[in-house]
This record gives sequence, C-alpha cells and structure tokens, in this order.
Amino acid sequence: IPVCLRLLSMRTSSHTAVSTKGLAFFGINTSLADDASALKIVLITVGLYWLCSQLLGWFVLAMIMRTPDPNVATVWPALFLSTSAWHNAGLVIVNLPFKGDQRATPVLLVVMLLILGGNTCFPLMLRALINAKLRMARSAHRKHVIRLLLKYPRTCYSHLFPDYATRWLLIVTPSLVILQIIVVGAADLWAS
Repeated sequence: IPVCLRLLSMRTSSHTAVSTKGLAFFGINTSLADDASALKIVLITVGLYWLCSQLLGWFVLAMIMRTPDPNVATVWPALFLSTSAWHNAGLVIVNLPFKGDQRATPVLLVVMLLILGGNTCFPLMLRALINAKLRMARSAHRKHVIRLLLKYPRTCYSHLFPDYATRWLLIVTPSLVILQIIVVGAADLWAS
C-alpha cells in the first residue's frame, strides 16, 4: 500500500523533471522517471511473487492432498492452507488424516517453504528476484533504476534489505532451522 500511495502521489503532484528529494528514494536526487520506475518494479515484483508463490503452493498441496474419494474436497482446503501458511499461520479448515500416511511429510515441507517464503525469507527472495531483473534488463534506464534499488533498498521499500543484511539473513535462517531440528530431535530422544 505505501508503494501504491507514493505512485499515486507522484501522478497528482506537480514536481519538476528532477526531484531534489526523491519520492521513491528519500533524500537522494533522482528524476521522477527513476522514482516511478523503481516503485513500479517493486510493486510488480512483490505482487507477482505474492500471487505466484501462493498459487504454486496451492497447486502442489492440492496434488499431494488429492484422494481417490470424490466426496473428500481437497482443492479448497489446499488453497486455505497455502494462503494461511504464506501469512505465517499454517492453519487448516479440515481435519487432514495424515497420521501414518506418507503424504504428511510433503505437505509439511510445502507448508514450511510457504511460511519461509512468505515471511522470514521474503527479503531474500525479493532481493534475488530484483537481482534477476537486473540481469535480464535490456535498457540502460531500467538497469540504472534497479541498481539504485539494490544500492539504496530501504529508501524505496522497507522489506528490501541491504546486501549485508541479506547475507546475514541467509546465514541465520538456515542455522536456526537446523538448530531447531537438532533440539526437537534431542527432545524426542530424551523423552523416549
């Protein structure tokens, strides 16, 4: 929403061709074309990532949860599970009888990836997608704008982290997941 509001304010304001305090890059001298391009890149990247990730999760979960019984609905529960996992909840609307079933592990794996992709690793994925856009960009202006986004990420979008913070998150997140697996495994061994 903040990105949309800033784009809207650009269209309604009467700025000159060169802005002294950019609307997208606060405090950095950029043109309105640079500001608008940066905000559009962020808006489209985040929107498509949000939509495509949840749809892919929905499709994969629906395929995993599929049963031969036509009376058991799996498509809508898969959509709900995909969306709730993306938003860091992982709730289900039906009782999934996966106890002792081989489908439990893939469902949990997809839910884990959706939770990480939608929340904890979102800045990692966003920076990776913007880096991919930089590599695919053909025009010099677009490359310039994407380089501005990567150089001054927090001035344009709060969830786009600087390079050092992205690397730190890339190290800490898997380390915490591995530590959690070790602790849960040790607790299971201790209890049995």
